[in-house]
Amino acid sequence: MKLSQYVRPMSGLILHYANLTQTKGFLLLNRVYLRPDIYQDLLTPRPSHQNMGIVIHEETHYKR
Repeated sequence: MKLSQYVRPMSGLILHYANLTQTKGFLLLNRVYLRPDIYQDLLTPRPSHQNMGIVIHEETHYKR
């Protein structure tokens, strides 16, 4: 799946926060951050439907 340029994997403190809260993705400063496992799955030829739903949901927030 081709991802938009504003979709990034979480790292550093953002990833630590996400692990504490079980967050799958969120929007921060015009960037969509996804957990690394979700981001890697979306780069495969056949990503899971659940992960596709997460990125679609976060992109809807981005467009607002």
